[in-house]
Amino acid sequence: MSVKEEYEALNGQRRKGRDDIYQEVHIDDSVIDEVDIKGAIDVFKNNHSSIIYFGAAWCPWCRLALPVLIEYAKRNDERISYCDLDHKRPVYKIIDDKITLVDSGDVDYPLLIDNFKEIMEECVVYDGDKVIKIDGTYNIDLPLTVFGSFGTVKGYHYGAVDLKCDQTPYDLLDKDQIDELLMIFKEKEKTRAMTCSLDGKCE
Repeated sequence: MSVKEEYEALNGQRRKGRDDIYQEVHIDDSVIDEVDIKGAIDVFKNNHSSIIYFGAAWCPWCRLALPVLIEYAKRNDERISYCDLDHKRPVYKIIDDKITLVDSGDVDYPLLIDNFKEIMEECVVYDGDKVIKIDGTYNIDLPLTVFGSFGTVKGYHYGAVDLKCDQTPYDLLDKDQIDELLMIFKEKEKTRAMTCSLDGKCE
């Protein structure tokens, strides 16, 4: 399925294993180029100006940020290289009190580490409410928007925007929040809001 089909297929659906209902989003894919991991790196290395979006349709934060990024790209006559990281990242779990690699992810994922390690977080594993960092391993939390130029990260933003006290990541952003996120993309600084982590746990 295309990015548009994957995102819109979840509109109004209950998230698997949870009570949360996905927000309804509509994706204008006229400014989106779908790329795999190698394609994303190629765009990053070989373009004067690039926008690379790492996301997944099941991630509620990705569903909040992508429509706003599309609006930003349309306003500025730019294109988005969308790289789907669903089931592409290595996953660790605690089994018999030991941190265990249970899914090694896509064979090309280490290429992302090589090219974006400076903005990656160390991998974590969840043991109940306890968060344990795994030294020497790296991860892209979702969503991540990277603004690049010939292999240099000019700016990046993790997540969408911080939510209000009565919001969940399954609610739509209001106009002020959309304007805030548009400004974040415009300024191309190095920023972070809430994200979905490796095991699908949404902070």
